[in-house]
Amino acid sequence: MTQHPDLPFEQARNSEYLARLKARASIVAQVNVARSRNWVDPSAIKLPVGISDHPLVGRIGFDAEDELLGRACYIGPTRLDDGNFQVVSWDAPVSQLFFGTGDEGFTIDGKLAVRRTFDHRLSDIADVDDEWLTRVDPSPFDAGDLQVPAPSTPRADRRARRVSPDSQPSPAADTVRPTSEADAEPLGEDGSATRRRTHRDRETQDQRLAGMRSAETVLRKLAAPRSAALQSVLATLQPDQFDVVSRSPHEDLLIQGHPGTGKTVVAAYRAAYLVSAERKEAQAQSVLLVGPTSDYVAHVKGLVRPLDPEGRIVVTHIAEVLDRIVGLKTNWSGGIGGEHNDIDAHARQFAARAEMILQRAKTVPTGPTARRDHLEAVYSLIQSNGLPGQPVSDNPEDSAWMARLPRFNEAIRMRRYLPLMAQSTLAFQPVPFTDQFTHLLVDEAQDISPIEWNVLEQYLRPGGHWTLVGDMNQRRSDTTYATWGHISDHLGIGDGDEPLQQTLLRRGYRSTTPILQFADKLLPSSQRGATSIQVEGPRPSVEYVPGPDALFPKAVEAALRLLKSYPNGTVAIITVDPGRLIQLLGKEGWRRGETLNLWTRGHELLRVHVPESARGLEFDGVVVVEPGDFPENLGREGQLYTSLTRANRELAVVWHKGMPDALRKAARR
Repeated sequence: MTQHPDLPFEQARNSEYLARLKARASIVAQVNVARSRNWVDPSAIKLPVGISDHPLVGRIGFDAEDELLGRACYIGPTRLDDGNFQVVSWDAPVSQLFFGTGDEGFTIDGKLAVRRTFDHRLSDIADVDDEWLTRVDPSPFDAGDLQVPAPSTPRADRRARRVSPDSQPSPAADTVRPTSEADAEPLGEDGSATRRRTHRDRETQDQRLAGMRSAETVLRKLAAPRSAALQSVLATLQPDQFDVVSRSPHEDLLIQGHPGTGKTVVAAYRAAYLVSAERKEAQAQSVLLVGPTSDYVAHVKGLVRPLDPEGRIVVTHIAEVLDRIVGLKTNWSGGIGGEHNDIDAHARQFAARAEMILQRAKTVPTGPTARRDHLEAVYSLIQSNGLPGQPVSDNPEDSAWMARLPRFNEAIRMRRYLPLMAQSTLAFQPVPFTDQFTHLLVDEAQDISPIEWNVLEQYLRPGGHWTLVGDMNQRRSDTTYATWGHISDHLGIGDGDEPLQQTLLRRGYRSTTPILQFADKLLPSSQRGATSIQVEGPRPSVEYVPGPDALFPKAVEAALRLLKSYPNGTVAIITVDPGRLIQLLGKEGWRRGETLNLWTRGHELLRVHVPESARGLEFDGVVVVEPGDFPENLGREGQLYTSLTRANRELAVVWHKGMPDALRKAARR
């Protein structure tokens, strides 16, 4: 690909921008850090002013000189108005012109002529992509030489004005071009050349790219190797994504999307937008971003940190929230599974009733172990269904469930009872106001159980709001709510008797179309048809092995093939039986890496996941082992569907016992 002629200039400007931010960040000031921040990161008591190591995002250029912005201005993660170098923050109203959304913002003295998107390699600008809406000469981005322009004449303060919809040019379909890779002759699964795309294929690709901004840069990013942590895609946020990200902090929001539609990216950037210093009048004071696993937290934290200089966002996962409430030094082993009553919303009433019995009997524990003893007393009253004449519940089914509960010393070691323990703790020790947040943002919300929603509600300040992100087709358990309407009813959000309206994300990015077409056979026919802008890609390979002893050796063999195909990327094996796989890896010279899921052998890196820990993550290549063993819920294959769609580029399936009915046709290929 020919280098853009302005690339050296933009790289120099980016270096200058980062240097100025670094100089500004050297001024350390005491920042008022909410107690809610300290419960995750007690060391976060001082933060550099305006800290950010995120590069410039892009530029916008106009067909005429604007009184406030000149003929062009930069868009960056952090505002900089330093003499002759002006950068507008990504969350300022004028940035809507760059992201291509909305009809509110700054008017300009002319029309938007061009959007320039920067592609990045870490903190450097690696490429430049221009999207011309109106051709003008000379270009608003005329770089001249590499000298820094002279300071401009001081201008009046910015004027926030409404932009007429007619003055907002929309991206024309012919401004979006597929990458050269997409136009080239694609390769088959064996590396040999296949037929060129037909005219109909090209029309389909054009339709999928229509309305996108900077499609070339997006496709290049998707083709690049995946990393363990989520890399910034702020520069390539699409209009539909930014529209969701930039919704008001003063409204509840429910986001539904197929796999790979960018839900996690939207969740992370919405968290950053909610605490935006650019719009203090509409700023959330604090945000709790709750994901499904600790791997998810590591995956997204780096995306949020550069955009949250004041530390208003706490990124955590649901088990960490529950464990912190319980406050016992214990290892919660086993899975989340259990019977419905373990996580039913009525547990809040049971715990409250048990605490009331304790208070009436004046037997509240005291002393150095009071917290543990108090929890044990509440739990034991639930287990025994109260005291004679003072039952926790009069329902025989509730009483039967309580009688089946294990003793306290056993229960505090079992993950399935962690939500019940958290709810029992809240009965006598509610979440203090200082630990509450003004906005709760929950990713993978379809997997939050009723009792966990009760717990999370305790972290929302009065008058606070929710943003819920997820996909009901990826539910992993029958014990969670089956519809968004049920969740809306539980939380009391929506318009009266009407549930909260869903915002749909339709365009897929992460997985290729062949992977999505393979996986969506698991869905009801009315919910199939997920597509991706990554039209090309190998068809998923499905391989049968004749005996159970060959299952995991074949899976490792497939993973090594994927590692060879994506040497700078990430590859994962997902199985419901990790013990046998780990035993085999140990025999073959693999050793556990820095995390429980990472295994190394020399320079080779392999991820090993169960369906639970793989949620919210993505990899270049994925091997799914024995799909017939993945648990179903109400006739759906939520855990298997989620695991199949973790692959960004290539999917392999290895099986012996049997395939789900929906995938049998693929297994016969």
